Amino acid sequence: MSDLRVRVGLREALLLALIAFSESISPDLRTAAVGNFVMDIHNSATSRNFKLHVYYPAEADVKVDGLVQATNSSRYPVVVFVHGWFGSWSCYSYLVSNLTLQGNIVALVAALDGSPEIDPKGLASDQTCALERLVDQANTNATFPLYGRVAETYVAAGHSEGGAASMISANPANLHPNPFKVNFTALMPLSGCILGTDLVPYVKADTLPAMFLTASLDCLCPPKFNADIYYQSSPSKCKFIVNINGGTHCNFGEAHECQGGYDICHFAEEALLCEIGHHVVDRAEQWALVSKYAALWMSFVADQS
Repeated sequence: MSDLRVRVGLREALLLALIAFSESISPDLRTAAVGNFVMDIHNSATSRNFKLHVYYPAEADVKVDGLVQATNSSRYPVVVFVHGWFGSWSCYSYLVSNLTLQGNIVALVAALDGSPEIDPKGLASDQTCALERLVDQANTNATFPLYGRVAETYVAAGHSEGGAASMISANPANLHPNPFKVNFTALMPLSGCILGTDLVPYVKADTLPAMFLTASLDCLCPPKFNADIYYQSSPSKCKFIVNINGGTHCNFGEAHECQGGYDICHFAEEALLCEIGHHVVDRAEQWALVSKYAALWMSFVADQS
């Protein structure tokens, strides 16, 4: 492949199975519309209150209490996504739209929206708390928009610091304290890393199926010091790494919906001369590749579940 490099873990057959989904994501899970609502979350473990922005497959013309009705034929996998440092939950609408239309519930954590605070461990706790609250409501509250629509596939995902948080929350033993009873079943960090936190000990404790996405021109979380090491350190029997040739750290996000973090990210890339002398793929091309492999991964882990 000219646009990326893919490596796999112990069983090469898993790669073939993953790629096969590119032609056959279940049509039963695809949808024509996207619904959304916001949950107010309190995490006693971090003493934080935050918003959880939830997007889901929907029936375009059916509304209940002002909300577009969730499709009633399937249960959908869940991905809980945490944004990057100084970023915003709204920086990933391209990915949210793609994953939801392919038949997934996407929940975006806004715990440190636009904040310069560095707290990957706290964000991991908030991410797990968000998952538990969502699943609890979906299983017990008959008035909840997603009542009875959540499958038991829970993917921890995030970009940059959010990716770092995901690698921590992938193993409940990493959370101190850990008052939660619902745990993630798979991992999908997008160029995950954060200054001041060695993530290798956390990754070594993560046995979940994992796909690490990275980019060859990422000089904020360089693959050789981050994703490559995490991939090699992971004890998972089902692991993948996808490296987008010509991709950059900041282009895992997008400019149009962000609330400040994108400009700071690009300022850092420009200051480090990340792109000088290199061919950089178009942002839309990087978004398309990220969306494609994220959708394949969600379908794959749902099938394995």
